[in-house]
Amino acid sequence: MKKILVATVGGSCAPIVNAVQMDSYDHVFFVCSTGSKGSEIAVDGDGKPCKEGRDGRKDMSIVAQTGLSRNQYSKLPLDNPDDLGLCYQHLKELRAAIKQRFGHGSQVVANYTGGTKTMSVALGMAAMAAGWSLYLNLGPRIDLVKVRSADRPVPVTGVADVYGDQYEVMILQAARRYDYSMVVALADDLLSMQRTAESQQLWLSVRTAAKGFAAWDVFDHATALNLLSSLGRYYGRHLAALKKLTGQEEGNGYEPVADLLNNAQRRASQERFDDAVARLYRATEMVAQIRLSREHGLGSNKLTLNDLPENLRSEYEPFVRDKDKVLLGLRESFGLLNRLGDPVGRLFLDKGNAVINALTTRNNSILAHGIKPVGREGYEKVWETLHGLITEALDLAKGRLDVPQFPRDLPMLAEA
Repeated sequence: MKKILVATVGGSCAPIVNAVQMDSYDHVFFVCSTGSKGSEIAVDGDGKPCKEGRDGRKDMSIVAQTGLSRNQYSKLPLDNPDDLGLCYQHLKELRAAIKQRFGHGSQVVANYTGGTKTMSVALGMAAMAAGWSLYLNLGPRIDLVKVRSADRPVPVTGVADVYGDQYEVMILQAARRYDYSMVVALADDLLSMQRTAESQQLWLSVRTAAKGFAAWDVFDHATALNLLSSLGRYYGRHLAALKKLTGQEEGNGYEPVADLLNNAQRRASQERFDDAVARLYRATEMVAQIRLSREHGLGSNKLTLNDLPENLRSEYEPFVRDKDKVLLGLRESFGLLNRLGDPVGRLFLDKGNAVINALTTRNNSILAHGIKPVGREGYEKVWETLHGLITEALDLAKGRLDVPQFPRDLPMLAEA
């Protein structure tokens, strides 16, 4: 593994000389300023370009003092060392160059002791973004001018806390987008750093919550319940809903419908409108299926002609498919409810053209039978129609949409 040093160079050469000499580096990159008063000359200028202390004592260049050969170092000259954006951009380019030249497995140490304050800030930001080790020279200070030559580079402490603050912002942004897979990935990054036991426990809780809701988002209710059970103080209502969705507790029977509607809203918030409409369609179809099963004893999974009233069997004979099962789609399921005299079936027919238009939008979707993507306006019209139908149907069926939407925050972070 190659070991690389990236060091900002300012008015004092001694700390940079110490940084180079304290370890054995395969290559050193000096980040320096150009111009007549710049630090570039101190890197490898002729004669004695280094000036130390108030007395202006002169010394040889950093390269001369450290004995670096020409192929052991490079310079990154900055024309405007007080332009943060420009400094950071140059360091991003250096980061890419280091990867290309030395490979992804290289160990890079970033020492921001020297240079302008802007150069130091830029290197610190670039190092944290790249995962480089941050170092700073510490030593006795006789005055406020510079660290003297008795200094030595030491690892910077508290970096994990700085990362934690940055990552917390990104984690909360991901949670607001319902992007729980991203929350898991970010929490994994934080857990890989050296942190206190208390903060490790916090981020483990965040990761567990995100894993739980990520599982729930793909309808893996059993895994979601298992993961979120340890976080009941934060997610009591969600755990109650999961117990009904997994059959551990009895509900009103329409929890899967509410779950699908919530899922549709999450997909819409991510502008995945085709996905959202597909879930709306399935939620509507499920209302009819649950009503047939609970009110009439006609479960859709094992429905045969013999289960139907005798006067309806010939009418539904064309829908017999696999192993004598009667397979009914959305319209046929509501139609059967109507033929059975059920008010939910009548409601579907009364909605007429509005429902047909909504179903046409779904059928034309690229995720159904067509090639036309659904936009926001199309989704909102389908939502208004089908959600309205579902709400009225559940009123007639004495059901409830009793599943809470996923949280868009992480309450354990508010307590930290």
